Amino acid sequence: MEKIELGKDQYLLKVATIPHESREDYKKIGFLTKLNKDGSIPVAFQEWRSRGLVTEPKVVTEEFAYGWKLLGYRRGASVDWAVLIHPRGFTVEVKLAGFIELIKTVETDCGVLIGAFKWSKDGLIEKL
Repeated sequence: MEKIELGKDQYLLKVATIPHESREDYKKIGFLTKLNKDGSIPVAFQEWRSRGLVTEPKVVTEEFAYGWKLLGYRRGASVDWAVLIHPRGFTVEVKLAGFIELIKTVETDCGVLIGAFKWSKDGLIEKL
């Protein structure tokens, strides 16, 4: 990927499609990231290869959207993650501790967050 610049609400996105996954909601896994402070692409993003077919990186603008759904959580080596379905149809992860604080203040219906939210590197943000 050539040298790029990202706006405030812009991120790099890769999506992996996992055809052999039995759960439909886990068939597409997304990886959103900002650039490093020096403008370079994070190594973890460059090297990320899920178990499936990965799309070419593209720049996306995160906007507030309805339809975020909680799927569960994943334990990490140093941090635990809430696994969510992004309204664009792929899973993303946010830090579980911050998500728990958010979920205390919003309504849900069968795991769907009521309201408009957007992903950020610091966690899910609610439109107030």
